[in-house]
Amino acid sequence: INSDGTLEAVSAVTDIGDGQRTQMAMIAAEATGIPYEQTTISFEVDTAFTSDTGTTAGSRQTNSGGMGMYEAGTDARNQVLEWAAKKFVSDASRLTPPQKITVTAAELDVRKGEVFYKNDPSKKMLVRDAVQFSRGPIIGRGMHQPIPGFNRTAHYAHAAEIEVDTMSGTITVL
Repeated sequence: INSDGTLEAVSAVTDIGDGQRTQMAMIAAEATGIPYEQTTISFEVDTAFTSDTGTTAGSRQTNSGGMGMYEAGTDARNQVLEWAAKKFVSDASRLTPPQKITVTAAELDVRKGEVFYKNDPSKKMLVRDAVQFSRGPIIGRGMHQPIPGFNRTAHYAHAAEIEVDTMSGTITVL
């Protein structure tokens, strides 16, 4: 999460025309609470900078790459909430007269690029303010590890309407 509150998703997911990279950006935006319109995804796929996400086939990237992106987004979100809690306390201490408050990340939430108190949404700040307070950027990390022994396979079925002549055994596809 950049200091201006925008989100840059970094993924080595290969897009083969089905929108996998768009999916990753959408998952990252949802997990962090930053609007999709303020989210970009790394332009190039370069495994020198990102992990190899493996093949793009059978919705594999939605499950594997998507889960890694969700974990990274959740990690970044949690960091934003921690820094926002610290900033709320710091801001209160600089008021005239100074106030002493306590707030934890668990008491906050983030949505639409704003961090707010769960019990009083009128008390809020922009995500960018929390990131700037952290002297950011904030980097979320996530890595999806398949469950040992679990084999991800794709199953499919085909159907056709047919007519069977029970006398001759002739089959006609309708």
